[in-house]
Amino acid sequence: NPAVGGGAPLKWRAAWVRSEVRSPTLMPAREFCGVVGVSLQGRGAAPYLFRGLRALQHRGQESAGIATSSHGSLHHRKGMGLVHEVFSQELIDSLRGSVGIGHVRYSTTGT
Repeated sequence: NPAVGGGAPLKWRAAWVRSEVRSPTLMPAREFCGVVGVSLQGRGAAPYLFRGLRALQHRGQESAGIATSSHGSLHHRKGMGLVHEVFSQELIDSLRGSVGIGHVRYSTTGT
């Protein structure tokens, strides 16, 4: 199972845009949170999103979420904690769909 380290190896490619805020009244851009997206044909996206979020765990350790889409239906789960604490294998299996997005969160203010 790709979600727990088995299956075919994946090659991850990350890209980000770094910007500098020039206004003295605004905080400069920082590297908080992480987002990953997957679009596959004929395969479930959730295991790949799970692995992507684990790779981005250093970007946010407060909460995580995954949303997938299957035949016009949206399936989602989110929770507080590290990625492996939020998503059990049963939850990953319940997130049907070949398209999805996942996030890890690092809050800068509030909850």
